[in-house]
Amino acid sequence: MARPERNNVDYFPFICKEGKAMYYIEQKYNNDGYATWVKLLRQLAVTNYHFLNLGDEVELMHLASKCKVSEEVLINIINDLVLLRQFNKLLWTEYKIIWCQDFVDSIQDAYNNRKNKCIHYLGLLQHLRNINVIQHGKPLAELPETLEPIAGGEQFQQEEEYKEPIIKTENWLSIEEYNDYREHEFSLLDEEIKSLLKLKVGISKPYTWVNKKHPNRYFDLVQCLIWADQDVEWRGSIQKNKNITKEKFKSLMNEFVKEIKDSTIYMTYDGFDGGDGKDNFKSHFTHWASKKI
Repeated sequence: MARPERNNVDYFPFICKEGKAMYYIEQKYNNDGYATWVKLLRQLAVTNYHFLNLGDEVELMHLASKCKVSEEVLINIINDLVLLRQFNKLLWTEYKIIWCQDFVDSIQDAYNNRKNKCIHYLGLLQHLRNINVIQHGKPLAELPETLEPIAGGEQFQQEEEYKEPIIKTENWLSIEEYNDYREHEFSLLDEEIKSLLKLKVGISKPYTWVNKKHPNRYFDLVQCLIWADQDVEWRGSIQKNKNITKEKFKSLMNEFVKEIKDSTIYMTYDGFDGGDGKDNFKSHFTHWASKKI
């Protein structure tokens, strides 16, 4: 009989060096602050899919009891940890969900020898929708409406059954949520790619902006670079029309992105291509490159 999937862990790395957040929490709440934070991490470890739903009053009461603090003090500590960027701000303020991306990143090794993978941010959004914590009308991310709730409403899909949500540039709840997503995606990029972005373009983080004509549509310069590289037909037509090599195209693209990044003019663009509006990334690059060649 096959061993059942596990979506929790028995241990997690604990960094001994004290950071600013830990120092602040301990100074403000004394030992209650330190102990509560550690117990929150322990609870994230042993809970399936590594999130806590404190929108459930019973769960809030139980957790406060485990931390040996009042519910009011527990909420205050969590609010401070959100401000200190230890927990996801959007999920906490909107749904009273505790999700710590740094914690999830730190436990990936525990899943190396498992058939199932650790849940990720988009998978969590889907799971919360499936168990009706997030209603389908809430535009947290453009997840396919055709996804059926998971049997029993309690289990996350197995890897072979899981379909990656279709991610577009619209229907995010806020620019902050989109930026959180892009930062997560940036962290997953190959280290060589991140090194090249920093060396060639001076980029070490996402550069996100909102379409001013359609305020629910968001874009990221890093994603635009990736899309441009993947658009072989468009890139090939420019190389042919301008009689330049692929290497020259990439050099021009890097120079262009560095220039618009530093001037922040990209924040006035409608988006990536004509589908987003006439004033887009591709049209600006084409016009700019014509002057450079």
